[in-house]
Amino acid sequence: MKKIFIDTDIILDLLLQREPFFKSAHELFIKIENKELEAYVSALIIWNIYYLVEKYSSRKKAHQKVTELRLLLKIIPVDGKIIDSSLQSDFKDFEDSIQYFAAKSKNINTIITRNKKDYRTGDIALMTASEFLSVK
Repeated sequence: MKKIFIDTDIILDLLLQREPFFKSAHELFIKIENKELEAYVSALIIWNIYYLVEKYSSRKKAHQKVTELRLLLKIIPVDGKIIDSSLQSDFKDFEDSIQYFAAKSKNINTIITRNKKDYRTGDIALMTASEFLSVK
């Protein structure tokens, strides 16, 4: 089964039904739910999602959405090795470097994101949800 890493923006596209990106995010999550893909996120992403959903909605909704995500996604712990690799990298965005090294720690070779420009220094394939779905 293909392993993928999903960035925060793709999850928010799904949860907040952000157009024009909702459809591809939804299709991606259907594949995850149907166990066609093994999807990973970092623990940092889970925290970000909870924070943002709570901020724009409610604590109850944030708890519900993160609980639902937890059933679908495997969570990669962010440890000292990931932080150290991120600090030593030349990524412009520290958070994106954490996502990149979290994905690398699990030998994941595809990151699904709409923020490809901040990952350009890496050797992991970067695709939007629609690009990924068109390849499969």
